[in-house]
Amino acid sequence: MKVKFFSGINLDSKIEKIIEFISPITVTKEKINNSEMLVYETLNPENNTMIRLEILDENLTVFSGENTLFFELNKEVDNVFFNNGTEVMVSTFLKKFEHSSNLILLEYDLFLKGNNNNNNNNNNNNNNNNNNNNNNNKIATYITNMELIND
Repeated sequence: MKVKFFSGINLDSKIEKIIEFISPITVTKEKINNSEMLVYETLNPENNTMIRLEILDENLTVFSGENTLFFELNKEVDNVFFNNGTEVMVSTFLKKFEHSSNLILLEYDLFLKGNNNNNNNNNNNNNNNNNNNNNNNKIATYITNMELIND
């Protein structure tokens, strides 16, 4: 089985491609922390980085290179992101998550968190379930599609 993988960024209501490839994929069920998860693994042929998705209900974990991002549908989730060896605090807000036997679709916002900027305007009102509280710190909206193809 192969996957047609696409990742893009929403810029002014236009999706700009970040990466797109077709590569072999494995799909397994694994018991992780006493829960059975659906696991997808593929290799990004452009940089030889493994991409792994672990799915449990509306929760999703994405591993790519040195980064792991955690998602929960319609909730803001704090994460640590590594950019050129520098640790950056971010949060994800999974706005759309579709999962079927041959398609995975994600749409999420990525926000810069905490003291990563020098504004001390106290925008952290503990509204962690509302993605509107961080619009000043919003990096972008990202789209990821994984279409499974029988080969």
